[in-house]
Amino acid sequence: MRLNVWTSLLFVFVLIGCAKKEETKIELPPEAAAQIEAQVIPPPTAKPSAPMEERLVGAVHPQMTERLLKFEQQFGRMPEHFYEFSGRMMDSVPAAPPGMRYDIDRADKAIKLVRKTE
Repeated sequence: MRLNVWTSLLFVFVLIGCAKKEETKIELPPEAAAQIEAQVIPPPTAKPSAPMEERLVGAVHPQMTERLLKFEQQFGRMPEHFYEFSGRMMDSVPAAPPGMRYDIDRADKAIKLVRKTE
């Protein structure tokens, strides 16, 4: 009898402890989000003489940038768009964070993670 009571109590506590907890989503303030987006790793081929309006603002993806330089060396030109590059040089493209996309920065010869424009 005593074992049944302890087993029942243990079962109830396990059920209570295993209940699905509501996820809390933390939103960054706009200033912090803009600061994170503005952090840029300069690519190895950065030309300081290129006008700012030609450069994309975003984080450089080093492995894809390396493959972009191989594309240019192999085909003798830059790809027309990111889809041509990814189709010829990559088996799969890593998922971009929500609201972001990969794009080619022709001034820096780099692949950057930039905000989607709709």
